[in-house]
Amino acid sequence: MLSPPHSHREEEDEDEEINAETIQPSDEQNLYLLTIEFLGYLRRVKGVPYAKGDLGRRELHQFILDRHYGRLEYKDSMFESAVRDINKRQAQANRAHEIAKAALARTDRVLLGGDLNDVPHSPPLAALFADGFADVITHPNWPQDRPGTYDTGLESEKFYYLIMPPQLQAKLHDVGIERRGSYHPMLWAHFNTVDKKIRSLGSSSGVGGF
Repeated sequence: MLSPPHSHREEEDEDEEINAETIQPSDEQNLYLLTIEFLGYLRRVKGVPYAKGDLGRRELHQFILDRHYGRLEYKDSMFESAVRDINKRQAQANRAHEIAKAALARTDRVLLGGDLNDVPHSPPLAALFADGFADVITHPNWPQDRPGTYDTGLESEKFYYLIMPPQLQAKLHDVGIERRGSYHPMLWAHFNTVDKKIRSLGSSSGVGGF
């Protein structure tokens, strides 16, 4: 006996049932449904008003999407930034010392100088003082009352350097700090043209030796 024929409508219904079973929600749809569930949790369990909860839900949803697709801009913490800066300064000091050591093969007139914006005993600067290199602050004639080179000259304000090898240190007769371009009339005399702090050469002083 032949089976009764199927109508076209019955075949379409079967196709629809099969398609409905095979279609799965996407990851983004699952995420959206999860945040809706989270909104309900905030309202029922935590007592968060709907408007505030929905704002939090939207922010959470967007954050997870941006994180997943790599759209977030990563920013270092203050600690991570400080560590990276220290490592960079140490690498710079190591390289500067290598250059200075290589230069000694040609002449003993090697001098590392400038505003390093750091105090002498700072670990990132340690390489600059290896192999007998020393700053002019080690000379016995260096001012002891205010040895710094910035602002009011405190010890913690020593930022300018003239670092030299032992060969050049042996030829150094005297050292000093030129402060007359910096306006601090209660501490030291200044040039006649420096009558206000805004007309001074800044808060730094000059370092010299001969």
